[in-house]
Amino acid sequence: GDYWQKFANYRALLGYFYTHPGKTLLFMGGEFGHMHEWRDYTELDWHLLSYPMHDSALRYNRDMMALVAHEAALHALDHEPSGFQWIDQHNADQSILSYIRYAKPYEDPIVVVLNLTPATYHDYRIGVPKIGVYEEIMNSDKSVYGGSNLYNGAPLNTQDIPSHGFNQSITLTVAPLAVSLLKWRNA
Repeated sequence: GDYWQKFANYRALLGYFYTHPGKTLLFMGGEFGHMHEWRDYTELDWHLLSYPMHDSALRYNRDMMALVAHEAALHALDHEPSGFQWIDQHNADQSILSYIRYAKPYEDPIVVVLNLTPATYHDYRIGVPKIGVYEEIMNSDKSVYGGSNLYNGAPLNTQDIPSHGFNQSITLTVAPLAVSLLKWRNA
């Protein structure tokens, strides 16, 4: 893709990396979108941080690492089956993955929606595990990270419309090549 798409793909990939179960380990330079393979005979291209997209990539990584450390659902049950649940892993037509991370067995959910295409989807419906309100706590498409600034600013209330095997669902805007994290709040 073009320059914007390269960084959007980078943010989406790292969003998947940070939110999927398991421990995260970035290779040198990965935190700011280093363009070359690591070389042991010279230092990283630190000058890239003077470019806005690389600086935004560093900010995105810093914010994601802080979020993973702060939100127990993103790390507490990394190696337990009860810490992860698919919502929809079969959406090949739109290339959207959605899953849930839990802090305690099936409690305190964070819903992750990952769009792997440059298409935008409005009023996209996904099933959710709990009745209440879901608040977007991270969206890789925000302009501060170099994105197009499509995000869900208002709380998303559940509706009694079954979807993906759940009794309730929400609708949201799914930004292009982006990851969105939605935290459940008791209504």
